[in-house]
Amino acid sequence: MKRLLILTGALFLYAFASNAQVILTPKNGSLAPPPKTTAVKKQKNRFNYDKSVAKANTAATNTNTHMSKTAELLSSTGKAAKGLVKSVGSLIPGNKEKSSDEKVTRVTIRGITFAKLDKLNKDIDRCRGVHESTMKFSSSKGVITVKHSGTTEKLLKQMEKKSKDIFTEDNVIASNEGSISIKLKQGN
Repeated sequence: MKRLLILTGALFLYAFASNAQVILTPKNGSLAPPPKTTAVKKQKNRFNYDKSVAKANTAATNTNTHMSKTAELLSSTGKAAKGLVKSVGSLIPGNKEKSSDEKVTRVTIRGITFAKLDKLNKDIDRCRGVHESTMKFSSSKGVITVKHSGTTEKLLKQMEKKSKDIFTEDNVIASNEGSISIKLKQGN
């Protein structure tokens, strides 16, 4: 749009300058008064100016039309590319796509080391239906926030299968929809 305004302005200045009536005389280099013109010449200059403005308007309209069509083409190409990436991404093992029934479960673990929390987080991330998991740790307490599909109970069962070396069902203190509490013994 900026270029269009600059182009229109430049075209206007060109048309205006080409119709200037000041002439430099070759003898002394001073400005001479404009020559006397007839009504016909004035009418011709006005016609040329109007013609230049009409050309500029036509060029601006054509540019705007082309820009609109280009924007539409880019938009449709972007949508098609996004769909392609989504369909190809689903073929890659481990690529997790968010579903519309995404739930969040907060897993709190007491008596855990950072190394075990990190391993548990990786194990949870590999569970079926898990879209994302993030962890926080502070002095023997860890919290893992899990975005997943399905129920919290199904998530807990998968966690137990994947992380047998970290906890068992005996370590689970509470399990409600959206939260799981686990307490590890000092020897774990």
